[in-house]
Amino acid sequence: MNTSSFSKSPLVYDISASGHRLRDATIIAEIVGGTVLLAPVRASLWRLIWHPAALIWQTADYELSWFSLVLILRALTCRRTVGICYRNNNVADGKRLLHLARKILFALWNLLPFSAAFTTCAPTSQHQRRTFLYDTEWWDLLFSPLAEATPPRIEGGGKILMYIGSISDLKGVGFFIDAAIAAAERALAWRFVLVGSIDELTLEEKEKIRKSNIICFVGPEEDTTFVSYIKQADVLWCCYNPIYDQSSGIFGRSLQLNKPTLTRKGSLLNEWQTAYGSGLAVGYQDIDELLDGLTQPVPTRSEPYPCTRFLQEAKERLVAACG
Repeated sequence: MNTSSFSKSPLVYDISASGHRLRDATIIAEIVGGTVLLAPVRASLWRLIWHPAALIWQTADYELSWFSLVLILRALTCRRTVGICYRNNNVADGKRLLHLARKILFALWNLLPFSAAFTTCAPTSQHQRRTFLYDTEWWDLLFSPLAEATPPRIEGGGKILMYIGSISDLKGVGFFIDAAIAAAERALAWRFVLVGSIDELTLEEKEKIRKSNIICFVGPEEDTTFVSYIKQADVLWCCYNPIYDQSSGIFGRSLQLNKPTLTRKGSLLNEWQTAYGSGLAVGYQDIDELLDGLTQPVPTRSEPYPCTRFLQEAKERLVAACG
């Protein structure tokens, strides 16, 4: 998808319009006075290299080789390039050899002239502050409010633990399903609600859902409906697989809407939950700890964290990076 013209305004680029990429790119483009290009790299390569104004590449770490090539060529021709990285294990936090190599690559991106790279890994130490950018979905509702939508009402009594978004083992869907089955056996006064497409689940997982007390809804295509579902939740599922340790749009929305979250102990989201949000943290796959936690009052904030700070910092850094 291409919503941009070849101009002297900044170009916000991503490899596809899937998920929330279009909304994120549109918001960033509005902040920097730019336009949007969403298309495969090969179809856009010439334009990415020669665009005369600043290029902001969302999900730069999803295409490390292509982004590195474009950044180097643009630096040689004195064109400004900005990369935003979301997979923090790739460029910010990991300890494995491959992660260390990517961290070096990330550092090199920031050493080249006319270039800057950010990670959405919110800083947990001072040295990281220069190279981070708060995830768009930590502040997007403040910058661009969404209209109200009316999704199906979740009927029944009890509080709601909601898994919403892409259905994946990376995001702990198997853990969620097994916890829902155990909660039903305990007659726990919680409803487990899954909002998303279950087409990618295994037959065994689908059978477990059928036998459990999980309430399923097809994933909403529009962001307005997506947020309206979130508003019905009492706790949002953010307890992800240890190999998926990165920023989360669901977590960001929880901060803006002041919703408690369930996170994995020791994860980045757990750190951010402690600093900015509220809720529970449990060991991954520890069903007993999860259910025991739900039997107690879930910690909440009386008021949402002032996410306007995230918005202001993001605006300042994006504008400055574009020169």
